[in-house]
Amino acid sequence: AAADDSSALAWNPAGMSFATQKDAAFMHSSLIESVHYEHMAYMAPGDNYSMGASMSYLGYGDIAGYNDTGASIGNQTAYSYILSGGASTFVRDRLALGVTASVLREKLADQAAGTFAANLGAMYALAAHPLAADYRLGFSVLNLGPGLKYVSDRAPLPLKIKLGAAAMHVKELPLNLTADITKP
Repeated sequence: AAADDSSALAWNPAGMSFATQKDAAFMHSSLIESVHYEHMAYMAPGDNYSMGASMSYLGYGDIAGYNDTGASIGNQTAYSYILSGGASTFVRDRLALGVTASVLREKLADQAAGTFAANLGAMYALAAHPLAADYRLGFSVLNLGPGLKYVSDRAPLPLKIKLGAAAMHVKELPLNLTADITKP
């Protein structure tokens, strides 16, 4: 219920409608060994709609490869990425709906898998303002799609159903209270 910037593409795409300004996010993270994670996202609110896009990449570096007999076949590469685009709009005065569509791809040595997925979301701003806060309720269904298929085996995507509530800017301070319930 609190996602109202470029992170809404992943958490609840309806939240982009609650954005008050353009937003960009960039991240680089060096993990263990040569594993690294890159992320960038951008979203912009519009008069009747909001739109955004993001890209995340996880590189695993070089991995020692072996054949079925245990003999070394040299270093192998592995990576995964997700490209996403989304839009949201207000369908009623305080009710927004949004969708994110994504393309996922993974590669390990000479094997690759790909699929598509979607995130759906709704967000509602409550009219009451006790404690001078903005209250929101959010609902999202994440990772709707057929799953990744390597050769003949398909691995399902981790479907998540989320319900959240947020009290934003409590007493006009930079204080947000949030709660989420997730059904994996």
